[in-house]
Amino acid sequence: MITSPSTYWKAFFLFCHLNLLNSFLFFFINKPFNKISLSLTTNDPALLKSLISKKDEFGNIVALLIQHFQLQEKIIKEINEKHIIEKACATAKNFIDQFCWLLKMLLSY
Repeated sequence: MITSPSTYWKAFFLFCHLNLLNSFLFFFINKPFNKISLSLTTNDPALLKSLISKKDEFGNIVALLIQHFQLQEKIIKEINEKHIIEKACATAKNFIDQFCWLLKMLLSY
């Protein structure tokens, strides 16, 4: 099989273009996705700081994720406050029940 030198050049240029495409995909798509994935996996919004200033889709996604982390933190705080309030109410109810029982005992004499 005889191949011409132009076939080799075409293969070389194809290889170069594929290499450039691979580099583009790695640096501009894969790296941001990996940061987003790691941030969600570790629940650490600090990993997204380098992507906040981007004015593209990744910047929009990061803004939504940061909003998600803030809302998640707020909800967790509200749940903890609710548990504290429920515990205080249960304690107060127990105290009132004991006071009513004691008052009932005193009035029955």
